[in-house]
Order: sequence, then C-alpha cells, then structure tokens
Amino acid sequence: MFSGTTVSSGAGKGIVVATGGDTELGHINQMMAGIEKHRTPLLVQMDKLGKAIFILILVMMAALFVFSLLFRDMPVSELMLSLISLAVASVPEGLPAIISIILSLGVQAMARQKAIIRKLPTVETLGAMTVICSDKTGTLTMNEMTVKAVITADSVYRVEGDSYEPVGKIHAIDDPTPVTIAPGSLFERYLRTIDLCNDSQLIKEESGLWKITGGPTEGALKVLAAKVTLPPLTSELRSKIPFDSQYKYMSTLYRLGEEEVVLVTGAPDVLFRLCQYQQSDSGLQPLDLPYWEGKIEEYAREGLRMVAAARKPAAAGQTELTHQDLQQGVILLGSPG
Repeated sequence: MFSGTTVSSGAGKGIVVATGGDTELGHINQMMAGIEKHRTPLLVQMDKLGKAIFILILVMMAALFVFSLLFRDMPVSELMLSLISLAVASVPEGLPAIISIILSLGVQAMARQKAIIRKLPTVETLGAMTVICSDKTGTLTMNEMTVKAVITADSVYRVEGDSYEPVGKIHAIDDPTPVTIAPGSLFERYLRTIDLCNDSQLIKEESGLWKITGGPTEGALKVLAAKVTLPPLTSELRSKIPFDSQYKYMSTLYRLGEEEVVLVTGAPDVLFRLCQYQQSDSGLQPLDLPYWEGKIEEYAREGLRMVAAARKPAAAGQTELTHQDLQQGVILLGSPG
C-alpha cells in the first residue's frame, strides 16, 4: 500500500518499508521538482523580438561607424556618443508596458466570465491552447454521487435530491405520489438490503452538512435508504463477504427480526448470473433477464452507474457466509442508478 492511501473499507496490518523521499509520493515529488518550466509563447516571441532588435542595432551602429568615420571624418569621441545615443533610443522601452496593458484587458474580460487569472501570461497561454485536461471530480462535478432511479420487477422509480442530505421523494416514474413503505413489501426489503449490505456511513457534521465515509457508490445507496423511514426491525450482523473487484459484489449475513437472510449488492451482470428469481409485489417470479438487461442499458445511456441488490433466506442456524452460499436461491430485488 502506498503512503498517503485512504482506506475506504476493510482492515489489515502492514509494515512500513520506506519513508520520506523513498516512498512513491517522494519519487513523484522528485520528478515534479525536476520538470523544466516552459516559457509561454508570448515570452518566447518577446525574446526573439529582443534579440532581433539587438542584432539590428549592432548592424546599424557598425554601418554608421564606418560611414561616419570614412566619409564624414567625425571625431571618434563624438561618433561614439552619437552611436550610444542611437542605441539607447532604439530600445522599445514602452513595449513591456503596452503588453501588460493588453494582458490586463484580457484579465478583465475573463473576470467578467467569472474566471480568476493570477498571472498575466496565463491570458495569452489560454489563447494558444487546443486541449484542456482537467480533474473531473470536485472540479467539474460536486464529488457527490446520488441515486436518481430505482428499477424493480414491477416499475421504475425516480429519486429526488442532489446531495448527501437524506431529503427527497421517491415516486413511480409515471406518478408523483411518494411511495408508501409497508412492512415486508418489495421496496422495504430493497431499501433494507442496500442499507445493511453497505460499509459506508452517513454523518451529519456540527455545521449541519451531511457527508459520507466509505466508497461513493455505497454512500449514495446509504443516502437513498435514509430518505425513507423504514419500519423498526432489529438487525444483527453474523458474517460478511467484503466487496472485491475480482468478484464484484458484497454480501452480508444478517439476523433481521426472527429470520436469517443473506443480502447481496454488486455489479448487475454478476448478480444476474447469481439470481434465479426476481421479487415483485405479487411474489416470486422466474428471473426475466431480457427485461433487466434492457432497463440497465436504457439508464446506463443516461450516464447512471447501475448497481443491483438481491437477497435470499439463510439456512437455519447459519453463522458463516461463503461464496458457495450465493450459487442458488438468490432473489433479485432491484437495481439503483
């Protein structure tokens, strides 16, 4: 694990093998320090102009020196004074001031567009750019992932709200009336699954702002579950399979009230292979794979990151959870995005 890494989930012990400049961050810092700073196109052109003026002045001074000495028979002292005066007068002293004024006008124009310029040459550099590479997270976006849609076997629901604050209605796509969460209903089981099969936490700071700890995807699911008041139910975690990119799902074994259940969340394509059934308001049904794949593709085209949630009854007295337990009897509940 690299120095400076933030652990969002899981636990473990490690041995420090390098510190300071010997770490990967230290190597990166050394490489950054050795980067040659390139001059802006404007400064390069000004350097070329300055050299050209300098050469031109030298040529003019040499030509005038020869001409005045041979054809005008001027004293050398008077000739040198005239040549020095000519050289000084040829220097464009007002050029830097003119360039600064022009760049300042560019800064004002950028400020009217709500862009702050700290260094004058930046205005000219922006004009020479053809491609801008920018960090998206927290720059072009708010770095806050929120659930906007929920797909179930019966319907599609829209979720309101754009931040981590657990406020916003959940309603069917064709009905603005907020959903009613009844004990034992499909939506109650779905929300409880994404709430409990989750390593993130939703925290309200003293300032009143809401934030999450853990992964952004799990945090978005936690916020969705918090937008609805679920019926009270005692829960006890018995076992857990942490999420891993190799198998792309997370599973927990819980005792909920008087029943033992296995809860699963993960990538839709993986859970589709694990599930044999789907839960609807009318009961269990065989998994309708074309329906789910069509809906997932439809909402993925909107730019939504799709996640699936499922569950299955656990064996009586089961206390350990293995991957083999998920090979049969898994029931698909829904897919948020």
